[in-house]
Amino acid sequence: MLIALLMIAAVWVLVKLLPVVLMFVCDVVLVFTLNPIVGWLETKRIRRKGAIAIVFGSAVVLTALLIFLTIPPLIVQLRGLVEREPEIRGHALSCCSARRSRTRWRNS
Repeated sequence: MLIALLMIAAVWVLVKLLPVVLMFVCDVVLVFTLNPIVGWLETKRIRRKGAIAIVFGSAVVLTALLIFLTIPPLIVQLRGLVEREPEIRGHALSCCSARRSRTRWRNS
């Protein structure tokens, strides 16, 4: 009985600490992924703190660039979709009704 209670307590603690564990796993993956780039910059006579700042600064700039390049076209596409919504709905309904009538014909 004591073992069962300990197992339940361990599962409860793991569930409560899951965000912390996931953040730790993401940090470890990030460190192991970016460590070769930082090492390469260190071979170019840049100190480790400077290399880390360069790598993370570049990552922030690239992420911002990606966001600024993808969000405006996405907004334009969503506006076009909203404007054409009645036409799209009518086409979808006509396709569904045509398919339903063909299915009834085959089943009879």
